[in-house]
Amino acid sequence: YGDPDVVSDYMLDDDVLASIGLYAEGNDIAVSDTSITGWNDAGAWMVSYNAAGGTVSFTDTTFENNGRRGLLLYALTATASNLSVHDLRQVEEVDPSESYYVDFPAAAAVEMSSMLWTGGEVSGNEGWGISNVESDVAVSGVTFAGNHWSAFIDFMGSSQITGNTFTASEAATMNLPSIWVYQNTATVIQDNLFTANAA
Repeated sequence: YGDPDVVSDYMLDDDVLASIGLYAEGNDIAVSDTSITGWNDAGAWMVSYNAAGGTVSFTDTTFENNGRRGLLLYALTATASNLSVHDLRQVEEVDPSESYYVDFPAAAAVEMSSMLWTGGEVSGNEGWGISNVESDVAVSGVTFAGNHWSAFIDFMGSSQITGNTFTASEAATMNLPSIWVYQNTATVIQDNLFTANAA
């Protein structure tokens, strides 16, 4: 557990491992039956150990009430079963009328990686839900609920978004869609349910 009342003194992405719940740099990482709560710079920050890349798996894992990013993956091949990210907080005030970062703030930022995510929930986050940046992301059986920005954004990646539920989105109040695909290479969106989203 971190303390959400104590804001990190470090700037975003300042190469300082302050206020991160789990930092892992490796080639074979497994996380299961775990809850990471209340950190201000990230719930988890995970990168491969070398240029060849590595693997990470999540099973029955929850990130809640973390700041900036709930989960950041870089240069990894990831699988997830029943992974949930709730209540991400914006530590800095973000003015979306000026610009957006494609990976921040984000419940889950997947960068230069691949991810197969099955089951779980992405809800109540102050920012993006899942951010796919130059990655290959497949997500199915996930409930996206009450996220402030797009539940799923794809920037220069490829995505397979099938059999999910998108509900109670607040993205439209920010002039954003529930799913935003931007300059990507390929997208499949199939058999999803969209319900009770803001108009």
